[in-house]
Amino acid sequence: MPNSPHVRHLVERLRATRDPFDLMANARALAQMGGNASEAVTDLLAIIGEGGPGQAAAAAYVLSEVGLEGLQDHPDRQDALIAHLDHADAEVRQWTGVTVAKLGPTVDRAQGVLIRRLHDPDEGVRIVIAHALGRVAPGDPDAWDALMKTMEDESPAVRSAAVRAIAGAKGKAAPYVCKLVDALSDSAEPVRTCAAETLGRLGGRAEAAAPPLLGCLSDSSAEVRLAVLRALEEITDETPDGGSVVISALEDRDERVRTQAISITQRWKLAGEAKTSLMWMLNDREQTVRFYALGALEQALAHQAPPLHASEIAALTERLLDESSLVRERAAAVLSMLGYQREEAIMLLAAQLATGDTLLRLAAVRAVRHMAEDSVLAVEIRRRLNDPDEQVASEAALALATSGHWDGEVRGAVRESLISKNESCRNAGLEALQQPGANLAWADRV
Repeated sequence: MPNSPHVRHLVERLRATRDPFDLMANARALAQMGGNASEAVTDLLAIIGEGGPGQAAAAAYVLSEVGLEGLQDHPDRQDALIAHLDHADAEVRQWTGVTVAKLGPTVDRAQGVLIRRLHDPDEGVRIVIAHALGRVAPGDPDAWDALMKTMEDESPAVRSAAVRAIAGAKGKAAPYVCKLVDALSDSAEPVRTCAAETLGRLGGRAEAAAPPLLGCLSDSSAEVRLAVLRALEEITDETPDGGSVVISALEDRDERVRTQAISITQRWKLAGEAKTSLMWMLNDREQTVRFYALGALEQALAHQAPPLHASEIAALTERLLDESSLVRERAAAVLSMLGYQREEAIMLLAAQLATGDTLLRLAAVRAVRHMAEDSVLAVEIRRRLNDPDEQVASEAALALATSGHWDGEVRGAVRESLISKNESCRNAGLEALQQPGANLAWADRV
C-alpha cells in the first residue's frame, strides 16, 4: 500500500466503491496528484486485474496520469501493464494504450501485442493503439508495415491515427511516402488532411510527394488545401511545376489558404511572377492577407521584379489609408523601394504628408524617405519638421538628411530627435547622423 495516508485512502476507496460517481471523484482526485501518486502504481495495476469493470477502467485512467515515474525502470510492472492491453474491458485497453504510448520505446517489447491490437473490435482502442505503436517502435519495419495496413481500416478516425503515427518513421521514408500519397485521395477529409500534414513532417524525405500534393490544391476541403500548402513549404524550397498552381491558390476562397499561399510564394521566390495576383490581394477583405501580400511585393521589388504600372502604384498608395496600422507601415515600406519609378506616386504622397491623420502622416513620411530629392516632396517634408507629432518630425528630419538636405533647420530637428524621450525618435536621429554630409561636431555636444 502507498505510504502517503491521502493516497492510501483514495486507493482504498477506489478499490472498495462500486458507485460510478464516487469512482469518478476518487479517480480524478488521484489523477490530479500527478507524480505524487506514483507510489500507487502497484495497487492500480492490481485493481485493473482484479476489480470490476468500472473500477478497472478508473484505475487504468489514473495510471495513465500518474504512473510514468512508477513504471519506468520497473520491468515487472511494465509487463503487468502490457498484459492489460488484452483486458476484457475496452475502456481499460484504451487507457492502457495511452500509458504505453507515454512510456514510448522503453516498452518496445509491447510491439507484438500492439500490432495484434490494431485489429481490436473497438474503434477507440484501435485509434490509441495506432498512436502507441508509432511511439513505441519508431524505427521497426514490422510496426510500420502494420500501420500502413491499418491505413485501410474501415474507420476514418483509425485511418487518420495510423497516418499520424507514420510521422515518427525513422530511416528511409519511400515506402511510407507512397502510402501517404495514396491517402491524399481518401474519401474522408480528415484522413486527407492528416496525410498532407504527415508528409510535411517528413520534410525533405517526402520530396517525391510534391507533385501529387500540388494536385490536391483543388481539393474541395479548405483544411486539406491548407495542409497541402504547409506540407509543400516543409518538403521543398523549389516549385515542381513553375509555380502556376501555387499562384492560383492566391485567389483561394479561404483566407488561411490565401495567406499560406503568399508564404510559399515568397519561399519559392515566385513573388515576381505572382505580382498581378498580389496586387489584386491588396484589396482583400482580410487585413492579414493584405499585410502578407505587401510583404511578398516588397520581396519582389527587392529582386528586380518588373516595374509597377501607374495603377499599381496608386493601389499601393491607397494602402496608406488602410484601417490597419501594420498594413499602412508595410505599404510605406514598399513605396520607399520604388526608386525613381515613382512619378505617379509623388503627388499622392505629398497629399498624404499634409493629412490630419497622424499615423498616415507617419507612414507617408517613411515612404518618401528615399524620394526627398524631389522638389515637391522636399517642400512638404520640410513642413513636417514642425509637425505636432515628434515622431513625424523626427522621420521628416531623417528623410531630408538621407537626401543630403543638411541645413540649420534640419540639424535642429535632428538635435531634438536625439534628446527626445521617445526611443523611436532617438533612433531616427542617430540614423540621420550616419547619412552623408552630417556634421558630427555639434552632434557630439548633444
